Amino acid sequence: MDAKVKVVRQGDLYIVLNQSKPIDANKRDDKVLAVGEATGHNHVLTEGLVYGELAGKQWIVLEQPAEIVHQEHATVTIPIGVHEVRIQREYTPKKIVRVRD
Repeated sequence: MDAKVKVVRQGDLYIVLNQSKPIDANKRDDKVLAVGEATGHNHVLTEGLVYGELAGKQWIVLEQPAEIVHQEHATVTIPIGVHEVRIQREYTPKKIVRVRD
């Protein structure tokens, strides 16, 4: 059995493939996965459903492959399935902060 975790990355966004979504995660109406704090450019899912909180834990549910688009990064294709969305963090001596994209 292969225990390796498969990840797709786009800038400061990590998509951990083939994860499970909590039953109580709230479905969102938008498809924005991360807001570009430095540039104003967002990471946006083209198809599928988004669950969770924009600034917190998120999951995407795809019944067909979908893309994540961003004005400054190459478009990435995400396969069918339930995937966890994570935002890269950065350590500083004072605290851990989100990487600004």
